[in-house]
Amino acid sequence: MFEFVKEPQRALLIGSKKIDGSPYSVKQFQKFKKIFHERVKYLSFFEQHRYENSQTHYHYSVDNDTWTLFSEYAKSENGRYIQVKDLKKLKECFHNISIAKGDRLFIGENEITVKDAPELFQ
Repeated sequence: MFEFVKEPQRALLIGSKKIDGSPYSVKQFQKFKKIFHERVKYLSFFEQHRYENSQTHYHYSVDNDTWTLFSEYAKSENGRYIQVKDLKKLKECFHNISIAKGDRLFIGENEITVKDAPELFQ
């Protein structure tokens, strides 16, 4: 990636989870996170899904420089999927979330601010 974007100012990392079929997922994410922290000034990340039955889909809009994420999780193998539609469910979905200075977080139309969740913002 750094061959295409020589000096990126911002980045977004999403992913990893502990599952039997993918024993390196968390370790690989940690390596990417370390490299990105060294090379990118502002890094936001959504790190390690809490549940094996979870997923995040994403879309990037060049026109307005915006990422749209859709995350959902099921607490058990046969459980109903819970869509992340509020701050409580977002925190339940991931082990670690960090929003870089200058980035903004919205859930639906509602902006989540430092006042709402200071632990998420760098």
